Amino acid sequence: MAERAQDTQVDVIVCGAGPAGVFALRELHRAGLRAICLEARQRIGGRIHTVRSVSQRHPTELGAEFIHGKDAVTWKYINEFGLETQEFPSGKAHVDGALNVDHSQQCMAALHAMAISASKSGKGDTPLKEFLRSPEVTVLLDQSHLTRRQLQQLLKNDLSAPLGQLSVQSLVDVQTDGYQSNHRIVGGYGELIRRAAEGLDIRTGCPVRRIVWEPQNIDVFTAREKFHARYAVITLPVGVLQARDVAFDPALPKDFLDALHALDPGRAVKSAMVFRRNEKGKAFWPDDVPQIITPMKTQLYWRSDWGEPQSRGAFSVNNLTAGLDAEYFDDEESPVDRMDILLRQLGHIFGRSLGKMRSMLKVGKQVAWHNDQYAKTGYSTLRAEGDPAARKVLGTPIHNTLFFAGEATRCSEEDVASVHGAIDSGLITAQRILACEKVESAA
Repeated sequence: MAERAQDTQVDVIVCGAGPAGVFALRELHRAGLRAICLEARQRIGGRIHTVRSVSQRHPTELGAEFIHGKDAVTWKYINEFGLETQEFPSGKAHVDGALNVDHSQQCMAALHAMAISASKSGKGDTPLKEFLRSPEVTVLLDQSHLTRRQLQQLLKNDLSAPLGQLSVQSLVDVQTDGYQSNHRIVGGYGELIRRAAEGLDIRTGCPVRRIVWEPQNIDVFTAREKFHARYAVITLPVGVLQARDVAFDPALPKDFLDALHALDPGRAVKSAMVFRRNEKGKAFWPDDVPQIITPMKTQLYWRSDWGEPQSRGAFSVNNLTAGLDAEYFDDEESPVDRMDILLRQLGHIFGRSLGKMRSMLKVGKQVAWHNDQYAKTGYSTLRAEGDPAARKVLGTPIHNTLFFAGEATRCSEEDVASVHGAIDSGLITAQRILACEKVESAA
């Protein structure tokens, strides 16, 4: 006989301990509300996943890695927690067998400005691929010394969705200011989440299965427990919600579901590798090149040990492949074959055979976030036919009872599809609940 569900009563239940969930919970806890967080994984962080099992010398990011931009809300907490950061510079572009100066920062900023202008003139629904073939973009590419293929690979990496399914508005929807300034937390992104979660009631290994709700009256069910609250903060990724892995009774409103399906959950494969140096301490990857953009399917590589004290024995490289190219890895059944994709293309850049690359690889680890059970999402992107207001709809409370937050929602002008956007949505959601409490208290 199944064990009977136990009933725990609180003020607020937060579903998901990613950045949005943890910072929402922190804000609610500090305001004195009884709040708990239910997290499906055995760890916190969501798509932030910092590990030390790949390199023993420095933390390795298997999920989000960089703070994009200088004005992100993340900086407030980096300063509050006394965390050290490190700026990450631009690198090289791989074209025709040679590494050249990378002008992608200026190009992407200019492209985003052009997309905003096109959207304001009523051309937001122009297919993105058509926009990229325009004479204006051709001139921009000539000035930036980038090939059209490189630009497409950068956009796949930034948007994580098939370019053929996107419009100019899709590009407007997601800021590309991160190309102007990227920083990494020296102790790992996970340290930010760990510090924010100190003293909070977060219950890991508790996937939510069903939410039964009516205004100010919610029951949340896991496999073994039942939780009751007046409010719920739901920070589950777009792919999980689209897959209906959590049942809502009654069903969510049609306008919310329409907005949810206006987004593509995206595809993203993050890989981390540690390579041996030769007997003279030399690396096949030059120590003065921080990152490489390639027109090949694997898109973007960078030195994850950049700025760290260099080891004479080894060096570390990360890769992010997104959009349809991420499915290139899905075609291979074994982890070895999937890693060979990276080794083969990285070897092509540096003139090394697959056999040589295999012999130099010490450790390799990979996460396909779109295939992850509790993510099913790379990072969200507005589909071509999607309503530009979709993210705001997702960020609008339902009967001041169900509050959705996360990188897919737009609760302010903070960037979406980013860690800082997720944090901001969690903070704003918590403030909305606190405002509801004030109204209730005054009634």
